[in-house]
Amino acid sequence: MNVVDVFSDGKKVPSVAMVAHILRKIITYNRGFSAQLLVAGVDDTGPHVFSIMQSGMSVEREFGAGGSGSIYITSYCDHFFKSNMTVQEASEFALRAVNHATIRDGYSGGPIYVVQVTNDGVQTKWYKPEEQPLSPEIVQS
Repeated sequence: MNVVDVFSDGKKVPSVAMVAHILRKIITYNRGFSAQLLVAGVDDTGPHVFSIMQSGMSVEREFGAGGSGSIYITSYCDHFFKSNMTVQEASEFALRAVNHATIRDGYSGGPIYVVQVTNDGVQTKWYKPEEQPLSPEIVQS
């Protein structure tokens, strides 16, 4: 028996909520584990995104942002996020949001890895700095 068997009531594939719950418990009971996690996926009930805070609190959201660069893009995300975006629109939104963070945050930078999770599977794409839509020259201060 493994952890998925224990927490998924015998289902072969646990729900996104169950995975978030398991990771929330791991963070809660291992205080030395310092991370903020985003858990995203598609299950039988549809697409889900969970933000799991360092405290162990888990919140389901329409989108999530975490890490050192997230403080630079929270207002950008609040302003430009739209419910029911197409996969292409969501990918462009994510690319621009992370690109904003890489310009302002000294700990972010380099290539951006965009992952598209749909009912059909997972697609990934790397964007090298020269392929990213924004340039550090946009910074005025």
